[in-house]
Amino acid sequence: MIRCERATVERSGHVVVEAVTLVVAAGEAMAIVGRTGAGKSSLVAAVATVLPLHAGEILVDGRSVVHEPTRVRQLIGYVPDRLAGWPGMRTGEFLGVFAAAVGLAGGRLGKAVTRALEMAGLARERSAPLDGLAAGHRKRLLIARALLHDPQVLLLDDP
Repeated sequence: MIRCERATVERSGHVVVEAVTLVVAAGEAMAIVGRTGAGKSSLVAAVATVLPLHAGEILVDGRSVVHEPTRVRQLIGYVPDRLAGWPGMRTGEFLGVFAAAVGLAGGRLGKAVTRALEMAGLARERSAPLDGLAAGHRKRLLIARALLHDPQVLLLDDP
């Protein structure tokens, strides 16, 4: 399902992941463990197409993160390590933006948002401002966001 072949990722001109090769088959779970700054988050972000791949190849279900990033994003649900600032936005609106970004519209969008909020135990927080959410609720919101489009692969950075 995920294949990294000599994957190299740079951040700010510095190599943070160098020539990593790994395979995660469908149905398998994998944890990447290492010290702070070892490149774990950068590798996960590269698989999710959030960071560019400097060298090598990453395939998700046979799709290249370099050549088919849109298709890869349709296959993946990505949970970053923290919620970036979205001032003034409410929880339900936040999920609605991301549901639209993955191609959901109309009734499907509304149902996906409601389902994701319920799965994350955040239905009562639908109208809550993001900047007022507790840290645990922020993490659950990111998980809800990742599950909106029922992805085949779930990538969790620092769950």
